[in-house]
Amino acid sequence: MKIYQPEIHDGERISRAAQLLGRLIESQRSDFPSTNNVPADHVVFSQSEAAELAELLKFLSDDKRFWIKMKFVEGMLNFGPENEGYLRETYLSERRLLGKTRALASKQWADYLARLGIASPWSKWGSGATKMPFEHFRRMEEILLRRFRVPNGAISSAMDGLSQLEPEFDRGLFEEGVRAARREFIEDFYRFIEKFTDFLRSNRDGSVFSTAKSISIMIVLVDSSVLFTSRDWSAAGTMSTVAGSTWHIFNSN
Repeated sequence: MKIYQPEIHDGERISRAAQLLGRLIESQRSDFPSTNNVPADHVVFSQSEAAELAELLKFLSDDKRFWIKMKFVEGMLNFGPENEGYLRETYLSERRLLGKTRALASKQWADYLARLGIASPWSKWGSGATKMPFEHFRRMEEILLRRFRVPNGAISSAMDGLSQLEPEFDRGLFEEGVRAARREFIEDFYRFIEKFTDFLRSNRDGSVFSTAKSISIMIVLVDSSVLFTSRDWSAAGTMSTVAGSTWHIFNSN
């Protein structure tokens, strides 16, 4: 199936944060001498880089549009008859704000759910879409990271990390057994952002932070920029954000 180029929204600060994280992740892969006493799975942030990244993350986490997107993803993790109406309206309304039509609204929602692998009564509206294959999702993520000009080494690290999650995708990210442990996604996410920014600001001589966490936050940021655009980019953006919580990045030490 053809992958269309992503339609990016709210991308300027996200792009800068992604590129900054990407350069740092890439540097961990190759240029550190073995005597630098930095753990193999960590990256080092300079003082100026840490300050800039902390400022960017604080701005993004306080942004209303970003909050709506993260709240929507949390709702999808808690998807059920009791909140589907709210989620459907959020999805369609946010698309409308991006200039998308609400024509065939029920089919739009059914197609989005189908690409996530979610069964719903709305699917009775004749969706011909099928669950997105993992390799298709993975290719979309690589295209998006390249669109943001993330360094190649960081893209390779991100793809390696996503590949480890293929069993979760095969089981179904939105199946009850898979998502049960992630119901407080939004609370965990903002706790993680607060911890990350405080950590960056507290290290005057540079900061060390888990590479896996750096990759995870980079993926969540770039995918937030394509939520509510096309059917497939909305589905990929939702799944990648859920993948971040699957990694347990927000509540790990």
